[in-house]
Amino acid sequence: MRLPYALLTVQLAFVINPTRAEQTAAAAVTSLCTEVEYNKQLKFHFANALITAEQAVRDLSDEATTLRLALAAEKSAARATALAALEALAISRRTKTVMELQAGKAEYVSLLEALDARIGQLKAALRFRPTAAPAKKSATPKTGQSTFGGVDTLHCTITLEDAKSRDYECDSTLENTQALKKAAAQLQTATSINLIKDEHFTYKNLKITAMGKGTGNSATTQATANKDCADTDTTRTSYTAGVGIDLAFEPEGTIHTSVQLYKNGNIADGCAASDEHEHKTLITKKKLAHVLCKAMQKSLKPAKRVKDETPITLADDETMQKIAIALQPNKYKEGVEVTDKECAVKAIFGTGTETIQTKYFQPLTTTELKYKIGTAEHKQCRSVRNKPRYRT
Repeated sequence: MRLPYALLTVQLAFVINPTRAEQTAAAAVTSLCTEVEYNKQLKFHFANALITAEQAVRDLSDEATTLRLALAAEKSAARATALAALEALAISRRTKTVMELQAGKAEYVSLLEALDARIGQLKAALRFRPTAAPAKKSATPKTGQSTFGGVDTLHCTITLEDAKSRDYECDSTLENTQALKKAAAQLQTATSINLIKDEHFTYKNLKITAMGKGTGNSATTQATANKDCADTDTTRTSYTAGVGIDLAFEPEGTIHTSVQLYKNGNIADGCAASDEHEHKTLITKKKLAHVLCKAMQKSLKPAKRVKDETPITLADDETMQKIAIALQPNKYKEGVEVTDKECAVKAIFGTGTETIQTKYFQPLTTTELKYKIGTAEHKQCRSVRNKPRYRT
């Protein structure tokens, strides 16, 4: 199955409304969960483009080999010219795709690795950055301690509940996958994107408020309502003696921020700088934006298979026009400008709508031709060998 051309799928959307496409791509991330899914979609698109380009090289190589073998066995001069032209086109397209791969593969691989690491960071943050402060599980008083000197210090050991996973928060994000998929595909026109702030990949600052009342060594009971150490299991306002703490996180505010993909927000100025020298292991927002921009600048548009062409489409192909002119030296003299280059192609392939697959590749699977290019089965070889012109 041929994979879709990831970086081409949304170009039509840009034509319809490029401003809206840019805004959608730039504003897609608003939470940890939306960036996880957004990055997954980016990874799919870029990985898919890389796979498709590599497959295009293999397809064109196979086509060139098949055409070369067929050319060696062809007796008709006219058809041999067509096969030679098609082989040259396949080789030209393969060379172009290989060059694009060599120029862009490293950037794509770097991006895919960065996206993998970034997704891992985001998932970790879902676990070590709870939205609410940890709940108190129990309070255990121990009297007669000497921490503050003497033997009248109370130790009140507060045990906390296990932190709850936040993975469930992403359930609603998965329901919005199609919107995030569209936003990821529309990235090509964006000059900035939203990403989670770097400080969100550190532990939250926990604020501890300590409280005490009365004589510490009298707080020998766990007050179950607030998990304090007290002299009675009642409300805090009823303690005669009590020790306790309250836990809270500082308000976070907005956790995402807009990050420029290009210097000064201008594509012509190149990619915005990375901060990789400041952060060796963390995939920061600047580092991700930098590798994303570098990959966006490398085109991996896979070349079309030769067999999918028709004589009409070949006539419009500039490379085929040059090949056709070169293969007809008696008609087109070197150094003389050709005004109607399409005619050079039509002289070889005609003007039909039949695909190259049907006209030139399918006949190569006949028994006789399979034998001549060396790929026939034994029984097919025998059927050809018994024909009069192959007898010795």
